[in-house]
Amino acid sequence: MAPGRRLVIWVSARMYALLLWAYPATHRREYGAQMEQLFRDLCRDSHREQGTIGIVRLWGRVLRDTFVAAAIEYWDLLQEGGGFMTRKQHWMILSSAGLPLVLGLMLFVINPAFMGHLVKPGPAQPAGWLMAAAVLIQAGGAYLLQRKIIVWAASADASGRIAIRQRFFLVCSGLFLVLPALLLVLFGPAIMMLMGANRIP
Repeated sequence: MAPGRRLVIWVSARMYALLLWAYPATHRREYGAQMEQLFRDLCRDSHREQGTIGIVRLWGRVLRDTFVAAAIEYWDLLQEGGGFMTRKQHWMILSSAGLPLVLGLMLFVINPAFMGHLVKPGPAQPAGWLMAAAVLIQAGGAYLLQRKIIVWAASADASGRIAIRQRFFLVCSGLFLVLPALLLVLFGPAIMMLMGANRIP
């Protein structure tokens, strides 16, 4: 195997191992090793047949499937009462992490032309696409991090000290993930307008 091909497959495999943290811990323990091996095999086949573009297409399918499958796994876990999370806690972190997305949707309904500056082709792109992607990544990261914090706190001794620490980390996740996503939703379109207006033709 060529060194370049080996490096691409190795990097992809390491990234996929990190992506598996999107699944519940019980699912990772039971299927994680098999999923990683399957992904490495798919990487080798895709690279052999289509080169780097094959890896890119594979990642497109993997990200879509992971998002759907992880959501289903968490929903099943919640229905079974597992994961140390109550429904109230789950909806709390879902509301917090999803706030930037809800705000963006509301602003799009109110003023689609203004919000469209983030995604429509123009001289300032791809900055708008990067902002939109950052909002999605931050919202998803906030949900996963807040979920991990609650599960970690509940699995430890539920003393007052742990509860205070749990609240502290939840607030920090909001400040460093949810708040920047909200700011991007609010000010991103205006920034794109300014960048487009100031761009020299």
